Amino acid sequence: MKKPRTVSKLKDDCWKLYSECRRREAALEHKDKYGGQGEYAMCCSCGKVDRWRKMDAGHYVSRNHNNTLYEDCNVHCQCKGCNMAPMNITGYTRFLLARYGTEIIDDLDEMKNIKRQFKPPELLDMEAEFKIRLKELEKVTIS
Repeated sequence: MKKPRTVSKLKDDCWKLYSECRRREAALEHKDKYGGQGEYAMCCSCGKVDRWRKMDAGHYVSRNHNNTLYEDCNVHCQCKGCNMAPMNITGYTRFLLARYGTEIIDDLDEMKNIKRQFKPPELLDMEAEFKIRLKELEKVTIS
């Protein structure tokens, strides 16, 4: 009998799916600009364009905060250089302000301070949701 996954393992599995969703969504958003069927994405911090598979899904608020870990307005496509320490926070901030308006920074700051502990059933539901989301994205983008 297969041993149940730990919360940590479930979070990691969810992250892999969610990260791919966010990077594919970024590529799909720019498919008309960069050609192809959604193969290329743009870094939200510096504007570098590369294949979505080579990019990261970077957090504005650290992934140490469960409440914003899988929050769409906190996770965007970034090149590896901008996502590494020290993160290109200035570029990311400009992107967030342009996309969501001035209140987003306060909203994310408030959200990060809300403690959240994931339970296995919740993570299993999220995993299923991310798989569905990914299948929909795969229909309109190339692998």
